[in-house]
Amino acid sequence: MTHAQDGTLWMIRHTTTTNYVDKYSSAGSLISSCNLGPNLQPVSPEGYQDSYLWDIAIGPDNAVYISSSDPVACMYRVDPNTCTSTTVVPYDPSGFAKGFAFVCQNQICTNCAMTVTTGSPTCDPATNRYSITGTITLQNPPVNGNIVVTDGTVSTTVSTGTNAATTVPYTLTGLTAGSGAHTVTVSLIGCGSASTTYTAPALCGVVGKVDEFCNVVRGWAFDPVDPSKSIDVHVYVKDAATGTLIQNLEIKADQPRPDVNSAYGITGNHGFSVNLAPTFCGRSLLIEVYGIGVNGNPMFGTGTCTLVNPDAGPDGSVCLPTTTYDLPDATGGNQWAVVAGNPASATIDATTG
Repeated sequence: MTHAQDGTLWMIRHTTTTNYVDKYSSAGSLISSCNLGPNLQPVSPEGYQDSYLWDIAIGPDNAVYISSSDPVACMYRVDPNTCTSTTVVPYDPSGFAKGFAFVCQNQICTNCAMTVTTGSPTCDPATNRYSITGTITLQNPPVNGNIVVTDGTVSTTVSTGTNAATTVPYTLTGLTAGSGAHTVTVSLIGCGSASTTYTAPALCGVVGKVDEFCNVVRGWAFDPVDPSKSIDVHVYVKDAATGTLIQNLEIKADQPRPDVNSAYGITGNHGFSVNLAPTFCGRSLLIEVYGIGVNGNPMFGTGTCTLVNPDAGPDGSVCLPTTTYDLPDATGGNQWAVVAGNPASATIDATTG
């Protein structure tokens, strides 16, 4: 067992079929485990072959080094990030136990340390999202050290590279504006962790949601630049197969939605509702809904549906059939009329068509 600079404990674990390098927290909880396979053999003095003993140490490159008496190598280097092992010292048939240690130059070991900073993020009004950029500054960094950068559920990995860079930039994308305080945390094996806090930018583009798409397009929207104002909403009705625009409905989000006001801490009326034309009955439609805001007009809802006629029957699942009538006109010719449904009788004024 050996103790790393970041407080973790490393130990070799032997079973009848394989060998593991286990990483534990300072509290004794297992963090990770690398399966090294069956070849790694314990180092034992001659005559004590049942004594499972290895030497293990963390090297200056933050890799795990293990002494062995197997017929392949006397020392292995294990990369804890990939769980791969490479031979450092080839096999020695002397049969004697082998040990090792790392000694720092001038007998003074220097510790790796790091700090992290963030820039000032800007909200994208088209998506109400943002990216955060910053810099990680390191002292005595390892070569090719993989630094994990996290902000909530968003993360990325950057490297110190072959030159063991002392400053490493990072970028996290897809973060949500208007989400308050955030913490960026960076961690590197053998170097510990560091963190910094910042505040997410405020919402900057139209916020909205479509609750219903078919027959009635219903939802809510507001512009955080002027949250008490009722904004315009455009509903584009397109053919689902071709994308051809069929109709553009321009409406106002001016209906009461107290649930929205409560959720966002705003005032005013922000609901909208519009009926689709009955002539679309039976067609597969693509509905796109846009909010008209100060900083742009983003689409905040899209969906497809096949419009049904609510008068078709109890379930409203099919459109009403139509009946065509040929009618004589005053000159002896014919006119025609289309009546929705299949009524037993219909009254048609032939003088007006």
